[in-house]
Amino acid sequence: MNVLHVVSVYSDDGSSGGPVRVASAQVDHLRADGVNATLVGSSPHARSTNRGSTRQFRGVLIPGLGPAGAFSFPLLWWVIRNIRYFDVVHVHLSRDLVTLPVALVTLVARASLVVQPHGMIDLSTRWMARIIDLTCLRRILRKADAIVALTSTEEADLREVEDSLGTVVILPNSMRLPGGVEGAARLPREVLFLARLHERKRPEMFTQMALKLIAEGDAETLFVLVGPDEGAICAPMASVEESGLSDRITWEGPIRSDRVLDRLRGAYVYVLPAKKEPFGLTIIEALAVGTPAVVTDDAALAEEIVAADCGSTFDGTVDDLARVIRRYLDDPELRERQSKTASLFVQQKYSDAGLSSRLSEIYLTAITS
Repeated sequence: MNVLHVVSVYSDDGSSGGPVRVASAQVDHLRADGVNATLVGSSPHARSTNRGSTRQFRGVLIPGLGPAGAFSFPLLWWVIRNIRYFDVVHVHLSRDLVTLPVALVTLVARASLVVQPHGMIDLSTRWMARIIDLTCLRRILRKADAIVALTSTEEADLREVEDSLGTVVILPNSMRLPGGVEGAARLPREVLFLARLHERKRPEMFTQMALKLIAEGDAETLFVLVGPDEGAICAPMASVEESGLSDRITWEGPIRSDRVLDRLRGAYVYVLPAKKEPFGLTIIEALAVGTPAVVTDDAALAEEIVAADCGSTFDGTVDDLARVIRRYLDDPELRERQSKTASLFVQQKYSDAGLSSRLSEIYLTAITS
């Protein structure tokens, strides 16, 4: 079987986020099981390259559109010329100018199409999103041979965009379990935010929490943001600069994908304040290396994290987030206990064993639909 995976932006510095790490892992698993899988993506900061199972095509970022403005004519032209050689095209779909055109080309070519939105598509009131939905996205969701959703909640979100979906398959994110899973937190203790610096992830809430805890007397903890800026770092860091606490609250920028687990392993606790987080690969990665995770109580994984006692939830406010983090800082035994249960939770529920078989089943369903 020949399978083509398509992502919007493929970046070596890890700035393209969780969906690319998921796609890369899927391709690796498929190839290990003898499937001829290829991953392609645009690269606004590099020349076109071809390295084994991965091809990067020169692209551009259209000003004012952020990551959604990624476009690569060389990638699109390559897909048009080569689509006949693939049995399935697996598009890691978002509202952007790389994955949407490829999905449309796949439909026009009558090739088997699998789309996986990674929680990035829900009903939006923004005028650009509404135009995209009306002109192409709804048709893609309707005509796709299979749609891979993280959870039933994501499926419901997609049905709000288009009620007549293609076949939906629930496939949660998973990962290969690393060695040395129980995290040994660095000293001084570090509270970590590691995600895209996008308004939906709410990095400003993280810095507000940090400022509050420091004002209340915390004299040691470091509060660190790691991730690429997608337009949401200026306001938080301006507040930090004004406070004179830039030595305690820092932003390190993007991180390479192969360094993510080590960075998470050394943190005292991981915080993702995103509202209604659809899944969050970094949450699973943090737990896998034994770092407790703190998420909002409406996150998709919130109930599981509390039930497994490997992290905590908060009600979405700065005050409650500060309360939860203070609890960890005041009670090292809580962190130690949850560190031990976290990796076991991931091993039992989110191991990537059998991932290739699940994907192959989805592809066969798409081919025969």
